[in-house]
Amino acid sequence: MCGNVLPAFARLVGLDGEVSLVVAVISTLLVPFTAPPLALGLLGVDLSISVAALSARLALVVGLPLVLSVLIRRWAGPARLAAWGPAVDGAVVLLVVLYGFGVMDGVLALLLRDPGFVLGGIALAFAGSFGLNAATAAAFLPAGRRLGLSAGLLSGNRNMALYLAVLPETTDSRVLLFFALCQFPLFLSPFLLRPVYARLR
Repeated sequence: MCGNVLPAFARLVGLDGEVSLVVAVISTLLVPFTAPPLALGLLGVDLSISVAALSARLALVVGLPLVLSVLIRRWAGPARLAAWGPAVDGAVVLLVVLYGFGVMDGVLALLLRDPGFVLGGIALAFAGSFGLNAATAAAFLPAGRRLGLSAGLLSGNRNMALYLAVLPETTDSRVLLFFALCQFPLFLSPFLLRPVYARLR
């Protein structure tokens, strides 16, 4: 899902939607092979699941939508999809917002019970998002401002809720909470940074 919404966000804030789509799709397809070893091996995060099992679950979550999208593209044809482009972008954003409601279930109750912990997690999520955004944009700046800013948007705004769909219930609740809190920068930072994008672009 993150591979679809980020190109839509990129177009909404005036960045390169085509490049964003290609990079988002490729990076999403690589998630089953890169994320589990990184989380369980290099970082040592205990997710109560093996590398192989997590990779298999992520492959299913990422691969099934890919197959469906290829079938729909062949059925509809490029011309029809191009005409439907703006409507599809809007529908994708709406679906991800509705998906976000489910992901955030229970966060409000936890915020009222322990506001410092939740607000600290939100601040950490924004710091990570803005930091990756700035670092990636700076790294790709020699290739052009538009491309650099698009790369920064992609790097800083990954949909961590993907992991909530595949992790077992026995995973540390703090890890699950942080993945949920990462929805805040995913949805808000493209619009909070829109004036910055416009000025730098």
